[in-house]
Amino acid sequence: MMYRSSVTTFAKAVSTEAAAGHNAEIRWLTSQMNEKGLGFRAALEEALLGNDLAYMKAAKAAIPDTDWEEIMGYLERYHEAYGFQAVANAKGGVIFYLVPWVASVAVCALDDIGR
Repeated sequence: MMYRSSVTTFAKAVSTEAAAGHNAEIRWLTSQMNEKGLGFRAALEEALLGNDLAYMKAAKAAIPDTDWEEIMGYLERYHEAYGFQAVANAKGGVIFYLVPWVASVAVCALDDIGR
């Protein structure tokens, strides 16, 4: 992630989507991976760009392809290292939401490139 502005654009877009309530559960992503035989990165990109996430689509259009690939790579490496973290508690237990998780990892990416 050579350009902080690309990561900032991504983080703002995904945070806005999370705040707007686009909160598909992570188990939906894993089921999509299993059903379609997709890897993590492909499934994540499909989830972020294939749904009605207008801010993410606008961000993708504004971010250079090389930066987008680096951001997706960061998310993939983060997932491999730490897995998913819970981002909400519910009456029935912990819920793992996809878009808020991506937003929290985007904040980590901003912190990492800020050093």
